[in-house]
Amino acid sequence: MITLGNMNNINIKTVANEFGMPVEKFVELYRQKRLPGQLPSRRFYEQQDGEIDLGVSLDAIKKSPAWQRIKRAAGFSGESVRDFVTEAIMETVRGCEEGMVLSPRTGQPICRDWDIDDWTGEEPAL
Repeated sequence: MITLGNMNNINIKTVANEFGMPVEKFVELYRQKRLPGQLPSRRFYEQQDGEIDLGVSLDAIKKSPAWQRIKRAAGFSGESVRDFVTEAIMETVRGCEEGMVLSPRTGQPICRDWDIDDWTGEEPAL
């Protein structure tokens, strides 16, 4: 099994094997954005994340040296501090998810899309 801890030791053949296909077929499906078992589009998650309540304790954050900065930024963006903190966390999660290539067997990340772009000499997909 491929884990993020040993990602430096993987290559495109290892990832293609995780998908149960030859490298050529894997690259073809990757370029077409048709790899099986991948996450929905980022836009889907932005819509889904709108109603998330992470239950973050603002009491702990209020004691942080960053509190005034967070409060100021939330006010500037026109959001409550709770909504601002939730959106900041979920934006980071979406950013990580956006680059993940997931194993179709386990649903766990096995590499990043830019790793595949590096291996194939492709420009990063936008």
